[in-house]
Amino acid sequence: MTVARTEYLRWAIARYHDLACDLASSGTPALPAAALGPPPPGIDSFAAWGELSKVVAEREGWGADEVRAAAGATGAMTLACAALVGPGDRVLVERPTYEPLVHIPAAFGAVVDRFDRRPEVGWTLEPDVVARAIRPGTKVVLAAEPNNPTGVLSPPAAIRATAEAVRRAGARLVLNEVYHRFHGTPSARSLDREIVVADSVTKFEGLGWARGGWLAGPPDVVEKAADAQVTLSVLAPASAAWAAVALRRPDLARRALAHAAPEKRRRLAAWVAAHPRLSWVEPAGGLFGLVRIADPPDLPALAERLRAEHGLLFAPGSFFEAPGTMRLSWSVEDACLERGLEILARALGV
Repeated sequence: MTVARTEYLRWAIARYHDLACDLASSGTPALPAAALGPPPPGIDSFAAWGELSKVVAEREGWGADEVRAAAGATGAMTLACAALVGPGDRVLVERPTYEPLVHIPAAFGAVVDRFDRRPEVGWTLEPDVVARAIRPGTKVVLAAEPNNPTGVLSPPAAIRATAEAVRRAGARLVLNEVYHRFHGTPSARSLDREIVVADSVTKFEGLGWARGGWLAGPPDVVEKAADAQVTLSVLAPASAAWAAVALRRPDLARRALAHAAPEKRRRLAAWVAAHPRLSWVEPAGGLFGLVRIADPPDLPALAERLRAEHGLLFAPGSFFEAPGTMRLSWSVEDACLERGLEILARALGV
C-alpha cells in the first residue's frame, strides 16, 4: 500500500490552533471532553464498537447489520474502499473535493478517474455527468454530500438519480455525509438504501479529538468493512464510547445548529455581494462556502500572512482543487466574523 501525502491536512494540522479569528475550520468549535461528563461505561471495552453502531442504527431506523463504527468519517471512507476496491479497479471521484477522497482509493491500488461539479449549475451532482464519466471497471463513485469545499448539498432528486445511474453501471455510490446534519436533512440512505455513507461526531458535535464515526450501507458491504477494520485496527474503543455519548446529547445538536445559523451565512453573502471581485454559490445551509476572487493574489501566501499578523485563517481553495478561491466558515462568534471579513476585504484589495 502506497499512501500519498495529503497536503491540506498537513497544512491544517500545523495551523488550525491559537487563532484569534478562525474562518478556516469546517466544523462546530471543539467541545472538550470535560463537557461530556465522566468517562462512559465500557470506554475500555471493544463492546463500545457495537454500542455506537446500535445508537446510530436506532436513530436512523437501520438494521444493526447496516452500521459499523469507524475512526471518523475518513476512517469510514477507508473501510468502504477496503471493502469495495482492489488493485486495478476504477474509482470515480468528484472535483473539487476533500483530498483524502482521492488518496484513499489510490492507496488500495485503484485507478482514480474524475468528474466535475460545475459552479454554473450550483455545484450540485449531475447524474448524467456522473454516468458519462463511469468507465468499464468502475466499482465505486465517491463524493461528499454536502460537497467540501463548496458546502453545497445536492437536491434529493439529484442524489437519487445519481445512485440509480451508478447502480445501472454495476458500481456503488459512496458518500461522505459528515456535514449533512448541519443542513437538517436525513441521510442519503433515506433515498436509496444501496447508498453507502460515512458520518461522524467530529464536525457536527465538535468532537474532533474523539475520531468517532460510522459507516452505513447494505449488510454485505458492512460485513466486508468489519473484516477490514479488525485487520487494520483503525478504531480505539474509547473513540466509539465517546461518540455514543455525544449522539445521545440533543443539546449538542442545538449547539451545532446555532453555530451554523442562517444569519451568519447571510452576513457572508452580503459581504460577497458588496465586493464585485468576489462571487460564490451560496449554500442552502451548513457553515462554510467557497468564495471565488477575480484576479486573486497568492492565496496560500496571504493566508500565512494574515495568520501571522492578525491570527486570522482561511482555507485556500487550491487545497481542494479550486485555485483562485477560499473556503470560508461562519461558525465563529458574530464579532469575530465581522472583524475577519473586514481584514480579508482590505487584504484582498476588493
